[in-house]
Amino acid sequence: MTLLSLTCPQMSRLRATKEHSGGDMNETPTIETGLGTLIVTGSSGLIGSAFLDRVGESYTGMGFNRKEPPHPPPKTAHVIACDLSSDESVYTALDEVRRLGHRRIASILHLAAYYSFASESSPLYEQVTVRGTERLLHGLRDFEVEQFIFASSMLAHAPCEPGERIDEDWPLDPKWDYPKSKVTAEQLIVRERGDVRWC
Repeated sequence: MTLLSLTCPQMSRLRATKEHSGGDMNETPTIETGLGTLIVTGSSGLIGSAFLDRVGESYTGMGFNRKEPPHPPPKTAHVIACDLSSDESVYTALDEVRRLGHRRIASILHLAAYYSFASESSPLYEQVTVRGTERLLHGLRDFEVEQFIFASSMLAHAPCEPGERIDEDWPLDPKWDYPKSKVTAEQLIVRERGDVRWC
């Protein structure tokens, strides 16, 4: 389990160059652009917005966000309102993707999760991070999804000794609700993903 591995074998298709992009992506991203479709949940965050900026000319970027983004959305991305804690909101967002003609999804980059600096527990870890992931996976069953990339956290792993390196095979030992919710969500993905490749 890692924060995000862009060296995942399934990520090779996201390394398209600008020479293969073509088209003006500042327009509404319908399927006529001929580019692969990339959905990023939590796309207004630092990682999501930077990622869409990077691949925006090579893919049709579609960002899912709960509310107005704290960072300006990339000009190449189509931002769709999506609250992962709501069945209706998730399915409405996916209906909009479908309405725009995107039934084949090259990749889902799932970054959205609940996080709080407060010390007390919150039901939002379960509602957003775990059940929100489940809602998204279930809603995607009507699409052809090539890969699902889940962003976890190094906090999910047991601590290491100075000089040691934590990798994907390191034992899990989450200590508080945020990393625990990431571990639970990953276990859910393994059970619920069907034929979708994931990393």
